[in-house]
Amino acid sequence: MPHIPVRRIGSECKRSVCEVTQAEESVLGCERRRTLVVDSGTGTTAVGVALGVAALALPWHVMGVMLAGQNDDYVGYQRTLLAAVRDAPPASAEAARAASVAQQEEQLPLSWVPRVVPRRFGKVLPGEACACRYVARATGVLLDPIYTLAGWEVRA
Repeated sequence: MPHIPVRRIGSECKRSVCEVTQAEESVLGCERRRTLVVDSGTGTTAVGVALGVAALALPWHVMGVMLAGQNDDYVGYQRTLLAAVRDAPPASAEAARAASVAQQEEQLPLSWVPRVVPRRFGKVLPGEACACRYVARATGVLLDPIYTLAGWEVRA
């Protein structure tokens, strides 16, 4: 996937993300509904991506794959992160928009899903390295057995 720089910040941010060549736009799909699968050790990345998606008013949804812990753990950490964003003094217009989005937690485009094969954090289970090699040979997509394989399994 090509690197797509954000050229302007502020109210034009969504537009600037989508100001790409036609080939890149078909990959990014700014106006189409997308589900972004994020493997989530703690959930920080999934919450941050969902905040960005909401702040840019993109029609995307973030699916956080819970790698360690239960749904309540992830929802609790999500609330903690959103509270930190809400409570931080806004240093920019973008930070103020993120704080505004964080106040409407129920509107955050984020859902938590369990990993297909439950695990202890950091432990590679039998067959996972083989599954990563298979996917790499079949598609050219490189996965690791701890994080990215979980996202692959959810969407497969």
